[in-house]
Amino acid sequence: MVWPDFEGERKAREKNEAYPMVLATTQIHTLSDDDQVRCLETERLVLLTFKQGLVDPGKSLSSWTNSSNRDCCTWTGITCDNRTNHVVVLALGGPYKRIGGDIGASLVKLQYLEVLDFSGNDFTRIPKFIGSFKRLTYLSLRWNPMWRPSYEAATVT
Repeated sequence: MVWPDFEGERKAREKNEAYPMVLATTQIHTLSDDDQVRCLETERLVLLTFKQGLVDPGKSLSSWTNSSNRDCCTWTGITCDNRTNHVVVLALGGPYKRIGGDIGASLVKLQYLEVLDFSGNDFTRIPKFIGSFKRLTYLSLRWNPMWRPSYEAATVT
């Protein structure tokens, strides 16, 4: 009488089941790699366009680049929503940054913006479009040599 080789079958089954597990682990590791870019391309381009209109003598925005660091979610002053990857915080405030220039209308495309902090810089004009951010919960323009704000900007509080 020949006994069935249960041990051999079990080892073969374990070997075949291990391959998909190794493959799944490899895929999970690949997806969680640190070089994974979270930043939405359209919002990255908006930020780069915005930067072009600025004067940044202290190089505060040196991480905002089109080549070496394409993930705008890791740029100085930028925070992205962990779920949607939309830019939700643009925080360029702080003592002695002295960023100035034009707060360009391209920022209007950052529709998920919740925090906008330009405090402690050299902006001289509050653009009218500041009032169009529907999700904005915090706006700081203090310590800037601002002229009188327009009515539209004054309604965002």
